[in-house]
Amino acid sequence: MRTSVSNMTLMAQLLNKWVWEELVEAMVLPINGSTKSTIDPEELFRKIFGDAGFKSEAFSDFAESQFGFGASQEIIVNLKFTEAARGVNKDINLNVVDTCPKCQGSRCELGTKAVKCTYCNGTGMETFSRGPFVMRSTCRHCHGTRMLIKFPCLECEGKGQSVQRKKVTVPVPAGVEDGQTVRMSVGSNEVFITFKVESSKYFRRDGPDVHTDCAISVSQALLGGTVRIQGLYEDHTLQIVPCTSSHSTIRLSRKGMKRVSQHGYGDHYVHIKIQVPKSLSDKQKALISAYAELEEDTPGQIHGVAFDRDDGTNNSGSDKKIHEANRESDFKEETKWTFFDSLSEAFAKNKTNFLIGFLSSVIIGFLVLTNDPADRSGIQRYMESETGNKNSIAEPQNLVDAIKEALKDKKSIEAGVTEDDLKEPKRSKG
Repeated sequence: MRTSVSNMTLMAQLLNKWVWEELVEAMVLPINGSTKSTIDPEELFRKIFGDAGFKSEAFSDFAESQFGFGASQEIIVNLKFTEAARGVNKDINLNVVDTCPKCQGSRCELGTKAVKCTYCNGTGMETFSRGPFVMRSTCRHCHGTRMLIKFPCLECEGKGQSVQRKKVTVPVPAGVEDGQTVRMSVGSNEVFITFKVESSKYFRRDGPDVHTDCAISVSQALLGGTVRIQGLYEDHTLQIVPCTSSHSTIRLSRKGMKRVSQHGYGDHYVHIKIQVPKSLSDKQKALISAYAELEEDTPGQIHGVAFDRDDGTNNSGSDKKIHEANRESDFKEETKWTFFDSLSEAFAKNKTNFLIGFLSSVIIGFLVLTNDPADRSGIQRYMESETGNKNSIAEPQNLVDAIKEALKDKKSIEAGVTEDDLKEPKRSKG
């Protein structure tokens, strides 16, 4: 046992020495152009480790092609803003690993077929020795398939699969955001698709909400009217109310972007902007001047108007020369606390306890008032008067009942007198 161990150690040392010498010889740098390496590093690698299972073709199951070295892993799809909002089907070209179109996966040239591997005798494993070592690895010729292909397919290099360029339709979900990545299965491959949404000059996105600007004229702002704007899915007609100020916002509910991970849609916010004409005709200038004469509380002066109706700008002092609409107001509105405010606040915070306390207070107050010996509230006298009224109403009712009973007795007596009883007095008279 010790002899075998020592022999193995000696062989390992000799092997290391030989490897080192070969490496030094292969890596000698040229000096003054006289020294030159004559050993190929790839050949050196094969000398040291052999060819078993180390060929580059054994590491891949498909052949390279003119389209690339492998299947696509990530694809970038460019979208317009409206396409991202509404959703669209985009056709893209990408590399996929698929069955060889020439040999249809048989890995052989047309007219030939695979035979049993004669090198490994159909076992798929090859045994070879390096000195005292015996190694067993995958067959170098059939690569473990147990079948030998003498005439491999030139298209796929005898692998049955190759990199191909295919046209794939990508369904873009509505409401997708810029930079969002989705995973899509293309055959046996998985491709990550990243969407790049182009920015719009008209729409501004804020999550699922969309913001746009709408320009109206001065007459529309003062008198009101309608205006037509573009939406994500359709055009909209907005109603402009009279005396609309600039930068007012109109909300169009559920007219925004579709929520990708949730249900529903966002909102479309329209910001009103008053568009002032760059020049005025003589008639327009005369009408505006007439309006300026009638305008009240103007913050400052108007060119062409003789007087200033803003009293604050006529007074001295730097603060009083600025209109109150154009400066910070010093007035602070004081809120007064009331009993009803406290009740409403208590009811909003805890409705159950508020109702229980309110009913308990009403019942206790009623009991205290009804049991007051002095009857300071007068509720006991009120209850006694109500009771007397009920008794006075009951007496006439009893009298009516007695009259009805007497009438019933009278009718029963009259019904008991027969016709013979009425004839007997007449006979006695005769």
